[in-house]
Amino acid sequence: MDTRPEADAVQLELLRSAPAGRCAEVAFMLSDHVIRASRRGLRDQHPHANEQEIGLLWMRMVYGAELADRVRDHLASRARE
Repeated sequence: MDTRPEADAVQLELLRSAPAGRCAEVAFMLSDHVIRASRRGLRDQHPHANEQEIGLLWMRMVYGAELADRVRDHLASRARE
């Protein structure tokens, strides 16, 4: 961990004393941050990929190959229509 134990304890106490709505807000913000960071990492690893390809790579990483392949196939069939 990169957080000092004292700072970690203060942060934990602030979260424990926060209203449920604030805890949910923090959770959503952290989740959004992690998603954005992981997508930036994929863009760095695949600089020539377009946004759809990045989305499919992210989906594969998070939800697995089967779902990502099904979504890719669905998008391809829609593009042919």
